[in-house]
Amino acid sequence: MNSGSNRFVIFASLLIIVFSIPLIAFQSTNYLPLGASMAEGYEMPLPMGLGLTYYFQDQFYELDQIWIDIEIFDPEVIADEIKIDNHTTEMSLKLDMWLFPFLNLFGLFGKVEGNTDIDLGTLYSDMKLSYDGYVYGIGANLAGGWKSTFANFNATYTRTRLDQEDSSVEAWIISPKVGLHFNQPWILWDMSIWTGGMYQEYDERHTGKIDVIGFGNVSYDVTLAEKESWNYLLGLTTGLSRHIHLEFEGGFGKRSQLASSLTYRF
Repeated sequence: MNSGSNRFVIFASLLIIVFSIPLIAFQSTNYLPLGASMAEGYEMPLPMGLGLTYYFQDQFYELDQIWIDIEIFDPEVIADEIKIDNHTTEMSLKLDMWLFPFLNLFGLFGKVEGNTDIDLGTLYSDMKLSYDGYVYGIGANLAGGWKSTFANFNATYTRTRLDQEDSSVEAWIISPKVGLHFNQPWILWDMSIWTGGMYQEYDERHTGKIDVIGFGNVSYDVTLAEKESWNYLLGLTTGLSRHIHLEFEGGFGKRSQLASSLTYRF
């Protein structure tokens, strides 16, 4: 079993344990979140949520290392000319649980598709890498508030198993946010708006074969990393009812992104 499979088993096992213990111990989500008295005076969302999320991201990468099976290829010669642009779309299911009033835990699983364009400059033809695969991850969200204001800190680990042999994407993501909460505005159940930032640490590797003009079908091994770690966020969530919630979030700066989700809480 390779390291990617080992991590998958470890994180899947941790996720099952995290979600099973309180449900087995108390047999009902009516007992969640634990320590609900700590949120006295505030209405907590229903403890469990199952959501569908669409995510799009466009960002520039920097080259960590590149190997192409061409004798005359020297990456140092064209290092200043290399430009890398990545586009990613993802559809995922997310299961979350408020274990405590200040701590939300979640796991996700989904399908990802991406395109990475590597401009090797004037001496070589561009590399266009298209891929798809399955993404899985776990995370935690620490939250707190005072009156109508709130703050939270989200940390997520994801790993993507790509259709290419020995190709993978691993990411650590953190998002600090601050915002305002409105109880039953207009005809809606509730609504929150926020701003913040997102830090991403990516490790993306691709291996395989590609056609290079003048050289035919050659092997390659490319490792990429994010060029800019931070960007800004703006978001909105609204409850259509106590059970159904919509969320939209956009990112801007050196990296652009858009996320939308529909969640059923119970």
